[in-house]
Amino acid sequence: AVALNGLAGYAGMGLSVTIGCVLYDRVGYVYTFCIMSGACLLLALILLLHPPTATFLSTQEEESPERVAVGDTSKVNNLTFMVLIPLVASLFINLNFGYLQVTLADYMHDQLGRTYSFGGLVFSMCTPGLITGSIISGVVLQRKVITANTQMFIGCILMCTALFLTFPPEAIEQVAVYTAFPAVLSAGVGESLVTLAAITAMYNVQQEMRGGVTPSCATKIAGMWVVGYAGFYFGGSGLAGAFKGQMSYFKTALVFAGFCTISMSMCLSIALIRRWRRKQNEDRIHE
Repeated sequence: AVALNGLAGYAGMGLSVTIGCVLYDRVGYVYTFCIMSGACLLLALILLLHPPTATFLSTQEEESPERVAVGDTSKVNNLTFMVLIPLVASLFINLNFGYLQVTLADYMHDQLGRTYSFGGLVFSMCTPGLITGSIISGVVLQRKVITANTQMFIGCILMCTALFLTFPPEAIEQVAVYTAFPAVLSAGVGESLVTLAAITAMYNVQQEMRGGVTPSCATKIAGMWVVGYAGFYFGGSGLAGAFKGQMSYFKTALVFAGFCTISMSMCLSIALIRRWRRKQNEDRIHE
């Protein structure tokens, strides 16, 4: 389910930027806007005409044994504030990806003298990256190869690396014509690794701190995850506009790399919290 969710959402995300840049170079802004918005309206109409179906996030019967609390659920029904740690770590990476998506084509055009179509072509590399990261996430999380926070940590490193390869120092910025391709691929993998692992990390923290994840808490966690992702992803676009003209692309990349560093420290803190909680439980058993 994790892999399918990533494949569906991320494939369209990467392709839309490429198509938009090509249309902009060929027919201009107005026609591009009309074509893309018309496609959105057509899709919305199709969805409205689709027969309604009853869909539920989860039920008590569907929850796996390790996710459902037994006995007294008064404490388990309370959502621990510590689920915000993996959530915020993920949101900072979403912020970076939103910034990269909006800034890349302008950077290629303004700094390197390339067309917007070239910028769109470069960003299209995020599509195989996002798809690859989604498949890896599905396999790793389902088989529990590594913990969710470890997967998030790896994704943070990939995103931070992508920033410096895409926006190198001004003295060597021409290398970005070549390094941006693997950089955007790396950013796509990192984005999907972090985002898709975040909700599992939130469940894990709730499990450790409260002893279980009830359907009510699962719904709240999923809601926070979805709303946070949308807000920070588009927040990255807003920051891209705010920083443009105020700082160089490289200095702005340093700021966003700082966000990646914060995310990495939060991923490490999740491991420390889980270790501390397990030690507490062991001490209670020995007592």
